[in-house]
Amino acid sequence: MPVIKSLSNKYRFFFYSNEQSEPMHVHVEKDSAKMKIWLEDGSVAYNKEFGQKEVNEIVKLVTENRKKIEEVWNEHFGK
Repeated sequence: MPVIKSLSNKYRFFFYSNEQSEPMHVHVEKDSAKMKIWLEDGSVAYNKEFGQKEVNEIVKLVTENRKKIEEVWNEHFGK
């Protein structure tokens, strides 16, 4: 499970190694809160327990760091 450590100390950004057949996305966790964001359009696939302020902050982080996340995805899946 690749973790993208350079995005934030507050949240854990990662993706699962068995999800290469899905469109590019990133999972985000903080304590028991979980979220999945599609990289193509920055939309939230699901959100469990994050408040709206944190959702906005996370979506902004993902949008601003999309290229970095895509690079890690492509390196991991060999694309």
